[in-house]
Amino acid sequence: MRLKNTLEDLVYNLTDSIISSYKEDIPKNSKFKLDVVCYVLNRILPEYIISYRGLIYEEMELKYDSQKFTDIISLIYDAIRTIKSRRKEDISDNISEEIEWGYTSIESEDYIFNFPQIIGQVFNSTNFEPIDGADVLLVDEYNNKINMASSLWKNPIQTFIKTNGIFTFWPKSIKAENNSIPIEKVFRMKIIVSKEGFLKEEKFFSFNLKSEKTIVNQIKRGDIINLEPVYLAK
Repeated sequence: MRLKNTLEDLVYNLTDSIISSYKEDIPKNSKFKLDVVCYVLNRILPEYIISYRGLIYEEMELKYDSQKFTDIISLIYDAIRTIKSRRKEDISDNISEEIEWGYTSIESEDYIFNFPQIIGQVFNSTNFEPIDGADVLLVDEYNNKINMASSLWKNPIQTFIKTNGIFTFWPKSIKAENNSIPIEKVFRMKIIVSKEGFLKEEKFFSFNLKSEKTIVNQIKRGDIINLEPVYLAK
């Protein structure tokens, strides 16, 4: 698995959204956008994730640490004003050299389905507090346990109070049935949530994937599947 500063995705997506809706006359090409991203990333501490624990803690920060989110947005606006003042001659939407924002991947001889990370949360339906010690199992539509992308990810996984009942999965990439052309497929999965003293809950969800001749080996925050919260009743 490849190390990645996951704040890159957050900053890039926020920058893209802010610039797209910016009312003043500013460049909207990729060079200006990535200049803003670099400005912000150079002023905040990086955060690296290689396991389910790291993703859980980052998700908890994004949900419950509003100041961090606010500081990043403020830096983006500072960057836009600063870079615009330095580049007054460039207000076009197009430039000859476009800079790509992408991810590293491993080339594959076969067509592969790369699964995104999956995030959810478990609460007590009585008091709406996060549940400690709930077991969450991820299975396919035939109730087969799904393998994880690496040993750093668990299935089943247990929830904890200190991480607000958040759980994460990263299913392992699989070969596509058709190895001659890329295909799209709907994947149906289910989470089974259980804890002693509570009724078991099962939640189905589905998503579309397109096969590709690459294996993605790092987290893509923009592709993460966020599940609806699960509420356990007694």
